Amino acid sequence: MSTGSVLLDRPAATYREAEQAGHEAREQFKQRFRSYGRIRLGSKERDSDRARAEWSLAGVVYIHALATIGATEDRLNTAWRSKLRHLITEFACTSRSPLPESNAAPASADAETDDLAKVRQGVWACWDTYHHVRASPGRDQLGMDDARRQLEHALLELLQAVVAVMAGQDKQHITEVRNRQDLGMALHSSDAFPATAWTSHVGYKTRERARRDALERDKHRYDRLTTSHLSKLGQTQTP
Repeated sequence: MSTGSVLLDRPAATYREAEQAGHEAREQFKQRFRSYGRIRLGSKERDSDRARAEWSLAGVVYIHALATIGATEDRLNTAWRSKLRHLITEFACTSRSPLPESNAAPASADAETDDLAKVRQGVWACWDTYHHVRASPGRDQLGMDDARRQLEHALLELLQAVVAVMAGQDKQHITEVRNRQDLGMALHSSDAFPATAWTSHVGYKTRERARRDALERDKHRYDRLTTSHLSKLGQTQTP
């Protein structure tokens, strides 16, 4: 994922245009995340990889939109009414939850969490610097440009780190699903389909017993009829 500078000199004529572009990118980012969240619970690795890549790309677009808002606010001197901190907070808190229904956390889960925490702290450090420079009375343009560039790098690094963690979670999940499927195929049918509350019900057992008794009676009746028929057939063919 490229972390080259893309935050400078954003072509947004008005703050309203920048805000609208940011809203659209935010909704697309959230939609892709929801879609990815559903797909990654399945057992198809290719589908999970594709959905994760699409969500990651939407994240890059969203970062660019956030940068456009910041650059436009700086150019129009409207940082005093900025909603950028709220949007960056929302982005930085993305995907804190682990993969649902995972039987065991990976051995490096704590290290991954620590790494993500450090990257998020880097985002806040860059934001504090950027906010301080743009709120200063002198409004140093070069300082604001440099601060936006550092914020860009921090946001892209955060996205890259989160994607890497989720890719590891997906790989572990798919391995667990496949192992359970292999185990289910190797088990005896009575082990693969154990008794449930329904099959243990007294009424169910009674009906099953009656059904087996009826099958046994029918079997005996069929055997008697077959024996009798063969006997009569033998007598008719005797000279």
